[in-house]
Amino acid sequence: MNHIRTKIIAEIGNSHEGSLGIALSMIDMAAQAGVDIVKFQFHLSEFESTIHEPFRTRTFNQDKSRQEYWDRVGFTLENWKLIKQHCDNRKLEFLCSPFSIEAAKLLFENHLVKRWKIGSGEISNFDMLDYVFSTNLEVLVSTGLGKESDILNLVSFVNKNFNFNKLILMHCVSQYPTKFENSAMQLINHLITNYTKRVGHSDHSGSKSTAYYALTFPIEYLEVHLAPNKLFFGPDTSSSLTPEELSEVVNFRNDLIKIKKSNLTRDQLFDYSKKTAKIFRKSLYWSSNLNKGQKVRRSDLIVRKPWKGLDASNLGNLLGKTVIRKVISGSPVSKSDFA
Repeated sequence: MNHIRTKIIAEIGNSHEGSLGIALSMIDMAAQAGVDIVKFQFHLSEFESTIHEPFRTRTFNQDKSRQEYWDRVGFTLENWKLIKQHCDNRKLEFLCSPFSIEAAKLLFENHLVKRWKIGSGEISNFDMLDYVFSTNLEVLVSTGLGKESDILNLVSFVNKNFNFNKLILMHCVSQYPTKFENSAMQLINHLITNYTKRVGHSDHSGSKSTAYYALTFPIEYLEVHLAPNKLFFGPDTSSSLTPEELSEVVNFRNDLIKIKKSNLTRDQLFDYSKKTAKIFRKSLYWSSNLNKGQKVRRSDLIVRKPWKGLDASNLGNLLGKTVIRKVISGSPVSKSDFA
């Protein structure tokens, strides 16, 4: 049975809309929910995209281009240090996905991250992957925008050039929100069977159900988007959980760990329930008065609660036996009634 304590990542991404105050308050929400890690995104538009990059969802009417959006919601290095410190204060790990080597270098060289989370759009960006794996930190790579051949190429690249044990493949469906019928959770086992036992799940369903189900798999990480409520602004809100929902997922994870660790034997469980067994199990009782030397007939025995004296399972063994003392109707049958 899997005893992995799955780390839960609350993905804030860019839902803060460039507000440091909102970013810090969302860290507080994640901390109160009990997650292990909070994740942001680090976009440097000049190193990441061109003016031709389209919007995934045209939600941001104030931004004329995707580059303008990245610039508006971005933070300075000093902001990132402050955000990291706030995470430390709330006993949360700060995680931030870079979308360029330049962003990755700023995160690593300033000791801001302990591991990497790489978005699925970078699954074939071996220039970026070469850098993050060269840091010898764990690298969580989402697979949502990759084909099977992309995963195979990634695994081969890492296995050939780096410590393969640093790779964690994250099952992911890049549909916002992901419909249940498209969740394809069996691909978690596919990743384990064909590529690596170190796996995770990055969820975009906006539902607790897929998060609960994902936790029944042997995953090391579960990533879910966080939004303050279902009416919060932003394209990721429909794919997100509220702090209350996230707290329920954390509680389910904690309960599941205890359940998975429970490997008691049936006899051990019986010992825990022995007091209850004495009330509800049945024993043999005398239905007749018998004198010493008489043989037991079926009509002399009845099966009743509570469990006191000989267990009901002994009924057949007692028929035809001789009692060695007088027995009274209504009293429990005892071993000492027989030779």
